Amino acid sequence: MDASSHTWFQSLLLNRQLRKAIRRNVRRYGPLVTGVLSFLIFRVLSSWSFAAILMVALLVHEYGHYVVARRLGIKVSGPYFIAIIGAFVKLDQDVTSRRDETYIALAGPFAGSIMTLASAMGFVLTQNPYLAVIAFIAGAINVLQMVPMLPLDGGRALWGIVFSIHPYIGIATSVVVVLTSVVLAVLGSPSIIFLIFVPFMIPRIFGEIKAARRHKPLQVPMGKRDILLSSLACAAITVGLGVMLVYVVLNADGISALDTLAHF
Repeated sequence: MDASSHTWFQSLLLNRQLRKAIRRNVRRYGPLVTGVLSFLIFRVLSSWSFAAILMVALLVHEYGHYVVARRLGIKVSGPYFIAIIGAFVKLDQDVTSRRDETYIALAGPFAGSIMTLASAMGFVLTQNPYLAVIAFIAGAINVLQMVPMLPLDGGRALWGIVFSIHPYIGIATSVVVVLTSVVLAVLGSPSIIFLIFVPFMIPRIFGEIKAARRHKPLQVPMGKRDILLSSLACAAITVGLGVMLVYVVLNADGISALDTLAHF
């Protein structure tokens, strides 16, 4: 080995060691650093209390994903926070089962719905308007996640369910979701915001079409029992969050407290 080759090999080895060190430090300190930065940005835009509620609601949601992924034996890191946008956990390996993908997706809104329910019940028992605000914030975050579009949790769950029933049913359903969002946007619906998710869905749809033609699904389909359980869980979480949000929104004291809390 000549001198230039030896130098190149040393440089490559150092780069690999550097990348490993960076990944290790990101996993170790990333959640804390991104959490603190997000909290400070939320604080600049609102109040200490409002920022704290947002961060706790995001943390509860993401830890739902984290815990279930770990229980299923899937390597996961995070949660990492992105100010204004939200938070995420990073799956450090491919999920080969639609069952696992669906359960991990639903775990976040399920954890968030427990926080929403606890806050709403506390409000019913005490009539403390700030508990209504906590329920509203947690409920809003999680009900938005149940919108059936990728990469949102509702989209991942729907994807796992319909593609487990039959690949072409999944393809048809995903195409209908995309077309519906486009039509609603053209009609001037507030759902125009969901158009930002269409670019995430188009490549995945084409990937599923290619896999269906080859009779090689991208992920192992769920059994009938898991399809039923996942469908019931989707319905229960979505309806439950919707009911709790409607209750809070119809309560005048709770809504007035929202503005108060945002400037407290």
